[in-house]
Amino acid sequence: GLYRDRFDYDRATVQAECLRAWRVSPIARRIVKIYTEFIVGEGISIKCDHPATHKFLQSWWNHPLNNLNSQIADWCDERTRSGNLFFLVSVTPDGMTYLRCVPSELIKEIQTAENDIFQEKYYIPVTEGAPPWQAYDPSQSVFAINQPDETGAVSSTITFMLHYTTNKPVGTSWGESDLAPLIPWIGRYGLWLEDRVRLNK
Repeated sequence: GLYRDRFDYDRATVQAECLRAWRVSPIARRIVKIYTEFIVGEGISIKCDHPATHKFLQSWWNHPLNNLNSQIADWCDERTRSGNLFFLVSVTPDGMTYLRCVPSELIKEIQTAENDIFQEKYYIPVTEGAPPWQAYDPSQSVFAINQPDETGAVSSTITFMLHYTTNKPVGTSWGESDLAPLIPWIGRYGLWLEDRVRLNK
């Protein structure tokens, strides 16, 4: 039906075209930047009335391995180009959380519960043989992966993935790009502009 997800090849092609347009077309890049300027503006900040919580939020937001002020604009650009944001979340034993945005083109498939498309379970990487990323599940307390530190001691690191979308038709798992519908018109405008320049010359 019209509301089904795109075929994997089609989705990958659209994402690749949007990224290429953003890289080579000043018009496409400016469109993406305008979205970010309106959504993010001069930046985003967080605060809490509870002093201890506010202190932790600031340390998390400004942590050198997060530095979220420098990442938010890039995340918004990715949202406009692909319609999806995949965040790999790592929580260390000291309670600090680290965020890494995974490019949408690295996700091959979203596995959901059989009876509910909103219950996303796993995200399958494009790389063959790579383990899937587990989605956040509030009903489970263990996402632990044992990782030795510099001294060889094993500590527990909680890892999971979060997925956010925009322009998502009802009944689908994937979002769709804001830029994709504009690409044909950017091309037509480019041809029209080239014709006008030739005539004027």
